[in-house]
Amino acid sequence: MSNGFIKILKEKFSYSDNTKTGELKSCLPSGLSYIVTSICAAAVFISHYIYCKDFCVKSLSDLGAHLTFASEYDLTSGEGFLYSWARVPHLGWHMLVRFFAFLHMPIEEAASLVYSLLALFAFIASTYLIYRMIKHYLLKDELLISSLFAGISCFVGPLAMPWFTPMGIYHGQYSPNPFHNPTHMAVKGFGIILIMLGVDIFRKVKCEKLIFSGSDKNLYLRFGILLFISSIFKPTFMYMLLPAGFVFMLTELFILLKTKSYPLKNIFSSLIKLIISVIPSIALMMIENVVIAKYGDPTAVTVLSFSKPFEVWHLYTLSVPNSILLAMLFPIVMCILNPGFFLKSTEGRLSVISYFVGVFEFSFLKDAGYQMISANFAWCMMSGMVVLYIFTIAKLAIETLREDRSIWHTINICSCTFLLFLHGFSGITFMLERPM
Repeated sequence: MSNGFIKILKEKFSYSDNTKTGELKSCLPSGLSYIVTSICAAAVFISHYIYCKDFCVKSLSDLGAHLTFASEYDLTSGEGFLYSWARVPHLGWHMLVRFFAFLHMPIEEAASLVYSLLALFAFIASTYLIYRMIKHYLLKDELLISSLFAGISCFVGPLAMPWFTPMGIYHGQYSPNPFHNPTHMAVKGFGIILIMLGVDIFRKVKCEKLIFSGSDKNLYLRFGILLFISSIFKPTFMYMLLPAGFVFMLTELFILLKTKSYPLKNIFSSLIKLIISVIPSIALMMIENVVIAKYGDPTAVTVLSFSKPFEVWHLYTLSVPNSILLAMLFPIVMCILNPGFFLKSTEGRLSVISYFVGVFEFSFLKDAGYQMISANFAWCMMSGMVVLYIFTIAKLAIETLREDRSIWHTINICSCTFLLFLHGFSGITFMLERPM
């Protein structure tokens, strides 16, 4: 009995970068895969369009407020634009809405179209991530499974306990899909692509095979360009990802000093290139603060300060541990059941670090002054939630497709799939019944 338990533990903590060799194979007809993927894409697009339009027409929550901001953007003069920018710094979503409104589309329709197109973009990015992970680890061409799991990822939310947090489910538990906030939903797709580029950059450093990129050419340039674009939509993903990448490099440096598995210079060379690639995004944030100070409310300039542990979080929840559990039950269970992957693989460890960095930022940082109540660092944590959710979902898809299944393995898959669908059901329920 004890030997069997020890054997299971060894299997769980073991990790192999590529468990399959041979030719790529597909278990399902490609035609059916494209049909299912198209149906999932249509479901994501239509549901987000209906949700956004309803909120915009009724002027509910963040969607209604951002629609007003977009409609009031002054584009008649340079100074007018600067005043508008100072009022709402995140230009991306608002400028896209104004573009479609310029084509004589009603403003609510324009906002709904932009919102749903960006949700579709996030779905495509999620599908690609899961598809490439399956291809790397199992050498299987599984677009159908990838699109199904990616579709679920577009709706997952915290387990719905309206009695637990009186101020609203997102205020206590928070979510990788805060549907009511268009700027976070807009940056989600860019963030998923950024994390894929980040994984490949670190894999290149470690002399491992790339998962998501066909070539390592211009990896840092692509990362820098996409980081800049994502910062235009919302910089909070960058605020989470850059510290997470730095922490990952520190852990990697510690491991390298023990194993000496690849040249030490790789880490320092990569760090220099990453610093250069993020300069435009950092410059944009500095320019934004200057614009706010000169043309907007000077008190709205970002001034970071340390808070008491969980000080901001406690404004919105009765219990931080319970909030984390309700929001992250599926990823937590997946990490417990697959410790080897999430401790030893590049993508697994980076996803865990991303979430913990986001939690740390929200728990110990705040905006100075009265802006503390806005809980702006919660968006950093929710960006980390996006990363951990998508990689745990990808890992579940890989485990589901493995051919060497035991009874224990099957029980694990069924249990985790049930939890994932429960999170998906909670998110859809919120979308249908819980307006903010």
